[in-house]
Amino acid sequence: MQHTCLFYDDADEATRAAARHLKEGLSRGERCIYVAVPGGAERARRQLAACGVSAKKELRVVDARQVYLKRGHFSADASLELWRETIEKAGAEGRPGVRAAADMAWAYTWRVEDLLIPYESEVNRLAPLPANGLCLYPRDRLPPHTLQGTLCAHPWIESRGMRRENPYYIAPDEFRRGARAPSAEEMLERLAALDRAFAFQAAKEREVLPILAHQFKTPLTAIAGFAESLLRHPRAKERVEFLLTIQRHAGRLAHLVDELLVLGRVGTSPSDAEAIGVRTCLARAARDFEHARRRKASSLVWSCSPELRARARRGEVHQVLQSLLENALSVTPKRGRIIAAASRDGGMIEVSVADSGPGITKQDLPRVFDRFYRGRAGREADPMGTGLGLYIARRIVDGLGGRIWVESDGPGAGSTFRFTLPAA
Repeated sequence: MQHTCLFYDDADEATRAAARHLKEGLSRGERCIYVAVPGGAERARRQLAACGVSAKKELRVVDARQVYLKRGHFSADASLELWRETIEKAGAEGRPGVRAAADMAWAYTWRVEDLLIPYESEVNRLAPLPANGLCLYPRDRLPPHTLQGTLCAHPWIESRGMRRENPYYIAPDEFRRGARAPSAEEMLERLAALDRAFAFQAAKEREVLPILAHQFKTPLTAIAGFAESLLRHPRAKERVEFLLTIQRHAGRLAHLVDELLVLGRVGTSPSDAEAIGVRTCLARAARDFEHARRRKASSLVWSCSPELRARARRGEVHQVLQSLLENALSVTPKRGRIIAAASRDGGMIEVSVADSGPGITKQDLPRVFDRFYRGRAGREADPMGTGLGLYIARRIVDGLGGRIWVESDGPGAGSTFRFTLPAA
């Protein structure tokens, strides 16, 4: 379950976010639901239409009385059962998933805050079909203790049109055991910090072209400089070294262009992903990886049951595997070992790629999948890398309805990258 919260300042912001969320689901053929405040379903339909979300049989617009307040009062069990039935129905229809957006402003009129947060936590356990929920909370109506619970109950958070993993999320089992959440005052400070982080990310988005220009300028400058040296001194004893340097920087440029082309294609493929054999994908990635692996004298061990099938796009899955294997090889020492595996976990297929490299520091872990970000180990292993490979992998996996993350116990412990895809 990709369960996201968004704190909005006004109704227009909430409608735009819901429309963006539902449009994406409709483009993928998912079963979509929008839950408006009580009595506001017809108004919500008009607002969504104004944002370009046309009425389709795949989209159901209801008010909170038909979902959360069906028994005349809020019932967590009844609401969870309704979502389970919706997910099962979508599966029976052959839908790739369920997409829901809900305006939660009604909750603070009905005074259900204490019941709502445990419910939100349990939503994260819904399975097996992939579900993607966006809960819209009015920021000005949230008392501090409700803000505290709301943040802890959602694994994802959205702001300024961007979605990120929530660093303050507490998993359902921990939540039920009474895991300690930060105080309400700390939560207010942390929400402000998240707002600043999102604002910073938005500023970075505006700086993409200058960054790309810099990425291209470095190898182009090197190529021009060494080519000029060869023209001036064609008999120079260093000419082989100059030519090798030119070749290396030209390769870097070609790699950067390839990554940008892949990034431009992410999300533009047809929405109806096909059932693909995961073992076949792993075998192909291992075969394409063979030359690079032999050059470094590293070993690759992989395993996958032949019956495992995922609903995805073959080329995109290959790109993710290629990025993870290349990343693993770049940090694995000579004669090191890389282990790849795939297994089924409920309604999802989980694929892992583990390396015997230096591991990832706690400071680097949250930023591994950020665009252009390169941790210390990555910079030392490949000084000419672009910092786009893992970012592209994340974009692809998100687009396929899965999740990607990395685990590492720190320096010397190696790293394990994992991603999930909907099972077919």
